[in-house]
Amino acid sequence: MLDVVEMRALECFVAVADEGSFSRAAVRMGVSQPSVSQQVRALERQVAGPLFERGSRGVTLTATGDALLPTARKALAAMNEFEMAASERSGQLSGRINLGVIDGLEETVLPAALTTLRRRHPLLELRMIDGTSGKLLDQLVAGELDAVVVAEPPRALPDFFGTHLFLEEELVIVDYTTPTAGSVEPVRLRDVAERITVSYPPESGVRTLIDDAARRERADLRFPYTTSDPALHIALAKAGLGAALTVGSAETLAAVPPQYRSPLMPPILLRKVLVWMQQPRPGRAVEELIAAVRGD
Repeated sequence: MLDVVEMRALECFVAVADEGSFSRAAVRMGVSQPSVSQQVRALERQVAGPLFERGSRGVTLTATGDALLPTARKALAAMNEFEMAASERSGQLSGRINLGVIDGLEETVLPAALTTLRRRHPLLELRMIDGTSGKLLDQLVAGELDAVVVAEPPRALPDFFGTHLFLEEELVIVDYTTPTAGSVEPVRLRDVAERITVSYPPESGVRTLIDDAARRERADLRFPYTTSDPALHIALAKAGLGAALTVGSAETLAAVPPQYRSPLMPPILLRKVLVWMQQPRPGRAVEELIAAVRGD
């Protein structure tokens, strides 16, 4: 069986492969970059070959690294399961949960839920990995993540997923071109499509909702300015780059005077949900996370 040093080397190897960068892998693991590099070099000596090719755009796996990656993931997952099983027998739940998260969760129940989880299980480690909704769901299915918080897609998720609603918000139009743009009366997406130039990028889960609504409304939308940051949406609209289609969060509504924002009809709802694999049944650590989120 691999010893602790070798398992740490595998963790560093997988982190670099996932992040495409030694520096980002170090941040993810909470260690220095030289430490990550040292662990990867040790593993390269063990397999007698380089695992990464370094280029101007980051690092990519070599053929040896690509062949090792699935085995490394399985070894780390098996060790994590062993640690959790051992801790359950001892009465102390430990191990690690890999939780994928999208942006904009600071005003949800997540921080308080993680505090509850920490209080109940102080030995349990929770590692949060940022990403977009589609990528995070793919990583969940692949077994790379234990649970994710994503923007719920327009189509129903498959039955093998379990879900819990975090937050529901409506998208709004923010338009500073005229003080009469905002109205308490909702506007149709197709009627304001020409004015909207600022919104979410194609890889965003929110953009999936927007594109689905545009098809249903037969609205021709083109966004030359895209970002996943709602605060930047507002700043770009205020700077005169056109109207923004963004989430109507409490922060957005507080930052934008009523005369510059309009609700949509029919509304585009952004639902942020916790998602996990319920087939097979999740381990106890994930069940404890779900319970904390639900307030159980």
